[in-house]
Amino acid sequence: MIITSRDGLFSFQNGNFILLKKIQCFGVCNFPNNIYYIFHFLGEKNKNTKQGRISRFVIHENEIIEEKEVITDLDNGVHEITSSGKNIIILQTYYQNVLRYQLDDDLFPILSTKEKLMIDNFTECLKIDYLDDKLNNYDDFLLTQRNYQHFNSITIQDNFIYLLSPRLRNLRINGINTQNENLSTIFVFDLEFNFIYKIDLPDHFCHSLVIKGPKIYYLTAFSELKYYDFRDKKTYTVIHYPNNKSNKKHARGLSILNNIIYFGSEYEENNTNILVKYENKKIYEYKLPQGVDNICYITQTDFGKDFNHVLGDYKKNFVLKYNIKDTKLSEYLEDFKYINKNIYQLDVPLNDIHKKRYETEHFLEHLNDILYPKDIIFEDPFIRQQMIQEKSLIKLTNHNNFKLNEIDILEKKMRDLGYNFTGNFYLYKPNTGLGWHTNLGSGPGKFSFRFYMVFTESEDSWFMYRHPISKEIHFIKDINQTCNIFHLGGKESPLWHSVINLGTQHRLSVGLGVNINELKYFGIKNFFNIIH
Repeated sequence: MIITSRDGLFSFQNGNFILLKKIQCFGVCNFPNNIYYIFHFLGEKNKNTKQGRISRFVIHENEIIEEKEVITDLDNGVHEITSSGKNIIILQTYYQNVLRYQLDDDLFPILSTKEKLMIDNFTECLKIDYLDDKLNNYDDFLLTQRNYQHFNSITIQDNFIYLLSPRLRNLRINGINTQNENLSTIFVFDLEFNFIYKIDLPDHFCHSLVIKGPKIYYLTAFSELKYYDFRDKKTYTVIHYPNNKSNKKHARGLSILNNIIYFGSEYEENNTNILVKYENKKIYEYKLPQGVDNICYITQTDFGKDFNHVLGDYKKNFVLKYNIKDTKLSEYLEDFKYINKNIYQLDVPLNDIHKKRYETEHFLEHLNDILYPKDIIFEDPFIRQQMIQEKSLIKLTNHNNFKLNEIDILEKKMRDLGYNFTGNFYLYKPNTGLGWHTNLGSGPGKFSFRFYMVFTESEDSWFMYRHPISKEIHFIKDINQTCNIFHLGGKESPLWHSVINLGTQHRLSVGLGVNINELKYFGIKNFFNIIH
């Protein structure tokens, strides 16, 4: 594996640390073919000298084969870097902004395409050390004190950017920089850094986000490995190493394989820094060479086997998310919005709809059957779980010869134009869901993709799918007036999926079966990447 610290770039193999290069470094972004983009800097990290840079390394069998400096003039305090495809995304922690560079076909930055992205909802401001020459301006000082977050970790999963903030503030007491004790927060953005929602953590000074299915793993100031679970919105401790709550010795650098976890920790005695390996509930420790600062980042050399490999198989995204307004379906958006707004004012009471059906069909007894599916569920791709909660999930069309008038008009208009409805109009009231299924039983035929439009103000509504490679359950938050696009796959590699609405507002969805030509017509890009 590759390990970074502010005292060097290391390889770790068979219990030994091998110094590859004596540099001050932090974030790493892996690409195939042993290509690593690594941030490093000259001088002091707390000086506003813009001596940070990104170098492209080719590392093979504990040896640097190739090295080329490709990006310069960066914040000395850059922490993690990542990618959402053919780009490099750089988290400038001390400047509180993000830079994005496009890559060419040979994975070299196209410097003319640099973008500066503001982190939505947060003012661009500097770490207080960078403001030494401006502290006479009290207003600037107060602004920085209030808004500086110290964003330190970034990861991408399923069209969302997860950004970790320890919510540090710039405080100076008698000329000495201090930090107050705010709890950490995970902020979630879309790929353009528009804010979506946040996850408040019960821990201080957290680092190193890694998402594995329904769990977001992170490290705390007390050297704890913990995770946040999407399913119950709670946090759990995996291990506490060592037990040093009397002295804050934070952990940083996190690598997760299927059954093994590595992370860096400061040891209580003599400020020794440790690489911790956690396997089969056993802890193994490896002391870093004397004088080496604590670990900043860890990543595996076996590409694709680490859940922090942003372009690896475990991170592969199988669902595209678009704003409806950015697709050809935008011409019907006002019709959909009207139906969604007036759904409870339509001319037939919802409680009376499909009464016979609810008396005869089997329903799941509890939402946990969706949130915590048993493995046996996924053995037969032609079996589907039923809907949850009697008389709560309502199919508004095409049942018992009943259709609501406004929906009927819109559906007929679209069908006459060749649209193939599959999910029709489903109304999910609070605390309802649709169980796990593949849609293969209905025979995908030429419509091997699904295009689901979602309308909801619910704060806790999710589309879920079982990752065809990792077999982990992925959670995708529903956003009003967006669509989820996915490929059904086949018998050997189906896309199991489900829906759950745990919020206080309803969720309306409309599904279409589409083919490749229709996706092109709709304006959808990169859909070949989700075929499996």
